Amino acid sequence: MKVLKFGGTSVGSIENIKRIIEIVRKEKEQGEEVVLVCSAFSKVTDQLINAGKLAEKKDNVTYLEIFESFKDRHRVAIEALITDAEVKKEMLEEFIDSMLRVEDILKGINLLGELSDKTLAQLVSYGERFSSFIVAGALRSAGQHGIYVNATKLIRTDANFLSAKVNFDKTNKNILDFFEAVNGVAVITGFIGCDENGNVTTLGRGGSDYTAAIFGAALKADAIEIWTDVNG
Repeated sequence: MKVLKFGGTSVGSIENIKRIIEIVRKEKEQGEEVVLVCSAFSKVTDQLINAGKLAEKKDNVTYLEIFESFKDRHRVAIEALITDAEVKKEMLEEFIDSMLRVEDILKGINLLGELSDKTLAQLVSYGERFSSFIVAGALRSAGQHGIYVNATKLIRTDANFLSAKVNFDKTNKNILDFFEAVNGVAVITGFIGCDENGNVTTLGRGGSDYTAAIFGAALKADAIEIWTDVNG
């Protein structure tokens, strides 16, 4: 088994996501079992943080403009990548529901004039949620069995919302139990986990690499590969 982690630039365009599908196809042809971990689309985390801060400051016009740009970017990706009509219909319905939740979070910040660490973690988690959701759907549309996996269901942490510490005993058990029933290509949200009370936490900036390491260790993967299309 390999864990393949794709950074923000690697999932940041329609062409790059098509390359991911080709990478998975080649790995499967070689008999390799693969698990994917995805970062948010490039610059999306900063975009969400900025929208939250502007909502807190009551800059209503600008934060809503940022939200609409965020929404449009992901909708365009779904429209371009998902060629299977049934898959596209299902994904767009779920996409609309999820975007309404993001909008509600921003409206709540705006009404209260407060952006807590807890709320910020919830807000920024949608970058990884949408990217992984779209990559999984693109795999399904291309004939691969892509399975969207929200890591908040598996990674247990403390309540340090923006730089959480992982409870490895519970996390490893959750991962092993979950993967006993997986039959396909799991596409996992990087960067995020969940505390004991069900609140979203983040593993700190760059946390998607950490997510790949967590899953690679739990699953005793043969390799963890960090894919990027930038130097360094």
